[in-house]
Amino acid sequence: KKKSETAEATASDAKKKSETAEATASDAKKKSETAEATALAAKDKSETAAATALEAKDKSQTAEATALAAKDKSQTAEATASDAKKKSERAEATSSDANEKLERAEATALAAKDKSETAESTALAAKDK
Repeated sequence: KKKSETAEATASDAKKKSETAEATASDAKKKSETAEATALAAKDKSETAAATALEAKDKSQTAEATALAAKDKSQTAEATASDAKKKSERAEATSSDANEKLERAEATALAAKDKSETAESTALAAKDK
C-alpha cells in the first residue's frame, strides 16, 4: 500500500511538473509571439520612416526645381525689361533727332520766306524806280 501511495505521489508530482513545464512553454511561446509582433511593428515603422524620407527628398527636389524655374523666369523678365528700356531709349533718341530735323526745316522755310519777301520788295522798289 505504501509503495502504491508513493507511486501515486510520484505520479502526481510528475503530473504537476509536466503541467508547470507546459505552462512555462506556453508562456515562452506567448513571449516569442509578442517579440515577433513587436519586431514586425518596428519593421513597419522603419519602412514608413524610409518612405517618408524619400517623399520629403522628392518634395525638396521639386521645390528646388521650382525655385530654379522661377529664377530663370525672373532673369528672362529682367532681360526683357532691359531690352524694352533700350528700345525706348532708341525711340526717344530717334524722336529727338526727328524734332531737331523738323526745327531745322522750319528755320529753313522761314529763311526762304524772308528771302522771298526781300526779293519781292526789291522787285517792287525796282518797279517804282
